[in-house]
Amino acid sequence: MTVKPVSPKIPLNPDMVDVSAMLFHDEDSLENCDVSGGSVEEQRAARLSFRLAAFNRVVFREVSFEQIDLTDVRFVGCNLANADVERAVIHRVEFIECNLMGINFGSATLRNVMFRNCNLDFSSFRVGDLEKVVFEDCRMQRSDMQQARVIQSEFRQCGLREFQMHGTPARGLDFSTCDIDGIGIRIEELAGATVSPEQAVYLARKIGLIIKN
Repeated sequence: MTVKPVSPKIPLNPDMVDVSAMLFHDEDSLENCDVSGGSVEEQRAARLSFRLAAFNRVVFREVSFEQIDLTDVRFVGCNLANADVERAVIHRVEFIECNLMGINFGSATLRNVMFRNCNLDFSSFRVGDLEKVVFEDCRMQRSDMQQARVIQSEFRQCGLREFQMHGTPARGLDFSTCDIDGIGIRIEELAGATVSPEQAVYLARKIGLIIKN
């Protein structure tokens, strides 16, 4: 089964916005806009709302936007490294060629989300709720997706070295095109997952099976 997230509905005639001059407060909203360049530095706000927006090459440095609502948003070439978006609600959103190293999506709800060519090393989706989420050509080394709900989602050609999934059933997930060396998951949680023959040998050895030719 190929997962196809619903694409964001980006407006055809958006307002041009300079976020560098903006100071966000709790429950602020940003809608119907195109943001190119600029940076948001060391800001904290809760329950923000970004809707019908496109962000291009924007830097979000040391931001904490807990419970942010992202709906119909596209991020291209943006830097959100170490951003805190815990408990976010993210719907019809694309992250394309973004630096998301260390980002905290813990306890977030993601629906119809695409991550393509992103750096997600050390990111956290712990206790998240992911449905129709695709990770394509992403680095996810030492990322944390423990105790999450992950359904109708895909990993395509991703680097999942030391990826942590304890407490997350992998039924329906396909890891066959990914690097899963050092993956942290209980063997019973792999039931129903798809792996390549080489990965099957690796996982068998990981649980102590002796493979005899």
